[in-house]
Amino acid sequence: MNSSENNIINTISNQQKGKIYNILKCHLCSKILYQPITLHCQETFCKPCLKIYTMKTSKQDCPKCHKPAFYQPINNFKLWDLINKLFPDVVKAREEEIKKSTPKLSQIEEIKEEIIKNNWREIINKKTNNNTTSTHLLDNQIFIEQLF
Repeated sequence: MNSSENNIINTISNQQKGKIYNILKCHLCSKILYQPITLHCQETFCKPCLKIYTMKTSKQDCPKCHKPAFYQPINNFKLWDLINKLFPDVVKAREEEIKKSTPKLSQIEEIKEEIIKNNWREIINKKTNNNTTSTHLLDNQIFIEQLF
């Protein structure tokens, strides 16, 4: 961080930091954004929160506005850099919290298995043509893989 950035950050009052902090909250966990990811609808979430949402719901939409997620989520590096500079202690605490709460590999595999089961249930229940459902399954898999 250069000296002009330090000067700017030092001139921000605690009240202003509080307002900024409230703006930089994830809509899923209501905490400061951690490794922010922005969807094409311009909504931003913590990367771990969006991964868990996608794995649990098997949905490819924005958790807030519910617009379909057609494009790969974008890592918002500039926002992440700003959060790290303004709230370094909060970021460290969030990092520890996320490390502790991240599902272990076996739990992740169970969630993936549940997603596959749910997709197959949808296929059987919908009785649609194979082309449409195959595309739907492939899209779910691609979206989940993009998050990792």
